[in-house]
Amino acid sequence: MMGYKSTERKLFYMFNLDERVPQDHILRQINEVVDFSFIYDLVRPYYSHTGAPSIDPVVVFKMALLGYLYGITSERKLAEECRLNLAFMWFLGYDIDEISPNHSILSKARKRFGRATYEQFFKEIVKLCEEAGLIEGNKVFLDATLLKANASFDSLEERKEACELKYSPEEYLDRVWAENQEEQEEDKQHSQNEADEGHSNSDSTGFQGTAVEPNKKTDKESKGKKVKTNERLVSRTDPDAALITHNNSKGVLLAHKVHVAVDGGPARSRCAVEVTPGSFAEAHVAPTLIGKHTWNTGCLPEEAVADKGYGRKHFYSFLKQAGILPSIPYPKPWRKKRKEKFDADFVYDEKEDAYICPRGKKMYRMETYENGSVLYRVHRSACKGCPYKGVL
Repeated sequence: MMGYKSTERKLFYMFNLDERVPQDHILRQINEVVDFSFIYDLVRPYYSHTGAPSIDPVVVFKMALLGYLYGITSERKLAEECRLNLAFMWFLGYDIDEISPNHSILSKARKRFGRATYEQFFKEIVKLCEEAGLIEGNKVFLDATLLKANASFDSLEERKEACELKYSPEEYLDRVWAENQEEQEEDKQHSQNEADEGHSNSDSTGFQGTAVEPNKKTDKESKGKKVKTNERLVSRTDPDAALITHNNSKGVLLAHKVHVAVDGGPARSRCAVEVTPGSFAEAHVAPTLIGKHTWNTGCLPEEAVADKGYGRKHFYSFLKQAGILPSIPYPKPWRKKRKEKFDADFVYDEKEDAYICPRGKKMYRMETYENGSVLYRVHRSACKGCPYKGVL
């Protein structure tokens, strides 16, 4: 016989939240091994000894940890999930008949504590992992991944229009105070000299000598220099995003790049993270990652492992000076004898700054290295079916 579910609401419920959370749930494991009482000492300076009791700060930071674990960056969405997800409520210590904090509590806490306090919280989590023997610290793995920005191409505009202000208000005031203080001292000294020696042969403005000519070489170089796309364009809604070409997608996209340092211990703990615009090269951010890893774990790694994207001379030099063994493949050099195997040569198009192969495909400038060499590339689909493929 067919059954029918009754939708009538009950007046009383027999419900146990602890029974609804599986025993092998990740939040149960975290709750068993992590003592969050250190948060009270971390935020104690931000509270007064009088007034009404606040929301438990451990709850606030546990909510931040939930957002990090489940990739929820919106405070409003995080607060909604904490009211809907039974495991989240259990982790925060709230029962089924209690209302967890709303998003305004998270916003106020973030403004009160500041970014440094939250970074200290996550650093303490790394320290607890180290005390539990999950971090070895002698080997670090480096990698980076692209993260698509929440911005449209319609938001792109000329950078000179979006960045009209030369200084921030703080920088402007600092410069005003510093420079005018120096000018006051110079004016005072100049007045004393005039009183002692009389009027000099200076002009009406008070300056002596000849005018300094502009650097003609610099002006000429700046005129001939080709401006990169990311130096010329910026997104109004996400100025930190950069235009990049993704190998696994068609065309270009606005993206950020997340650089991660993972400890070589059995837990593979992420000990350092750095976020940059998508156009930043991994090798330039790697020294910062290793520095953060050393600061967070208190141990300088003995070996750094990464892919060939990190194989740059300046990073090898950094590792050598730091005494770190590099396990990084060096990029294959361009074969110099390619002309001996290929009768026809590439033609350079000065107007577009591109090389044209004998089949008419264009290779555009992609990267300029510190030693002055320039990398030109063609889209990988352009070489499909080419009879010369494999000859170069």
